[in-house]
Amino acid sequence: MLGNVEVLLRVGDQILKVEEDEVKQLNVDVGPIQKMAVSQNAKYLAAFTHDGRIVIMPMDFSDIAFEHTYESALPPEQLAWCGMDSVLLYWDDMLLMVGVGGSVQYFYDEPLIIIPECDGARILSNTSMEILQRVPDSTVSIFKIGSTEPAALPYYALDHFDQRSAKADENLRLIRSSLPEAVEACIDAAGQEFSISQQRKLLRAGSYGQAFCSQFQRDRIQEMSKTLRVLNAVRNEEIGICLSIQQYKLLTPSVLIGRLTNSHHHLLALRISEYLGMDQEVVIMHWACLKITASSSIPDNNLLEILLEKLKLCKGISYAAVAAHADKNGRRKLAAMLVENEPRSSKQVPLLLSIDEEDAALVKATESGDTDLVYLVLFHIWQKRPALEFFGMIRARPLARDLFSNYARCYRHEFLKDFFLSGGQLQEACQVDESDEDDSHEDLDKMEEVGEAKCKTVYEEEELIESDIEFEGETVEPDNDPPQKVFCLMTLHFFVRKWKV
Repeated sequence: MLGNVEVLLRVGDQILKVEEDEVKQLNVDVGPIQKMAVSQNAKYLAAFTHDGRIVIMPMDFSDIAFEHTYESALPPEQLAWCGMDSVLLYWDDMLLMVGVGGSVQYFYDEPLIIIPECDGARILSNTSMEILQRVPDSTVSIFKIGSTEPAALPYYALDHFDQRSAKADENLRLIRSSLPEAVEACIDAAGQEFSISQQRKLLRAGSYGQAFCSQFQRDRIQEMSKTLRVLNAVRNEEIGICLSIQQYKLLTPSVLIGRLTNSHHHLLALRISEYLGMDQEVVIMHWACLKITASSSIPDNNLLEILLEKLKLCKGISYAAVAAHADKNGRRKLAAMLVENEPRSSKQVPLLLSIDEEDAALVKATESGDTDLVYLVLFHIWQKRPALEFFGMIRARPLARDLFSNYARCYRHEFLKDFFLSGGQLQEACQVDESDEDDSHEDLDKMEEVGEAKCKTVYEEEELIESDIEFEGETVEPDNDPPQKVFCLMTLHFFVRKWKV
């Protein structure tokens, strides 16, 4: 299923695979299927058959990887994967988890909705949200009853250390060769925990073991601590984004910050961005646009102060984008005031033109010295304003005036003449007329040169035709086709004459 969208459909007793350009009937030998679900990695299919069997098959249906028989053939209301380890089936009041290790039943007195996740499943009800997943291996190795795994010994050693017992050192000496793996297991188990106190204790155990392990990566605990601080912040009941560490890594911090901003948790999103060293512009921009939309009763001057206080927190932020949002919401005065704070002329000038601030746009463009921006403003005003008004605007600005003169001198002579006449510059207007006459004379001279060259070409072609006729008369077979003519000329030693012509 890589790269293409495929849909599996049950039609009667058949399973159809629908692709973009074809429909295939699949050969499935497990009998009629009542419910089915594809795994997260699209490699396996879980199916509930007509006779109450739960079957796990690869997507090519070559064999049956796992099979479990349930006591009833009544199809479940929902069938979903729980990570890649098990399958969940939900009936009216019972949730059944089936895996290679067996099955477990959970009973509920309210309706449920199952949402598959990369490492488990979310179980939503009217009153709660639960996460169901397989216990991670690192957690099992530490907390299994009577565990003698290397990962458990740093955890026990920390308890002895807190009690000032000499057994702390003894425990670590027993696993000195496998101490790096034990420390890594403690750190990984801390990342899997949702309890802050348990996270803290496991990280302390890893840190304690790291003190006796010179080969271990020193910043591993720091990275995990930073990740857990972010996860604990968004797991808070006021935020309500309950993520496991695998889900967080798959989601990425930037997407998480986007979710926080869309949920209007801008302060937390800003703090997380700062803590992780990420760009804060997206968060502040979203907040500013939302503030403008929600503050219709606040005067422009007061709202401008509120916005600038936050916008200045992020260097290089685009004031033009916020101003465009203000103009879109009908607050053109606020938009104009925001544009004044935009440091980049390339963004400032087009926005001023879009809100009909041509005078300010011309000032900013000429002050920037960017000729492209000046031309942008000139052509915009040229199309919208009367000619005399346009002339008056550019006459007081030397850069704009000179650029217009250069352009009009090349392409719009009549417009340049009107410009000079409107300002009483009669001598310059006469020079434009003289240049027009000179241009017309130059055009005539060029036409005469082209005519002479054409006549010369025609004369040379006539001479060449006459010489060909002469050569044909001197050859043995005058009716030869062109390749034969060339051959005859060469054999009769006429090649030199042909070359001279």
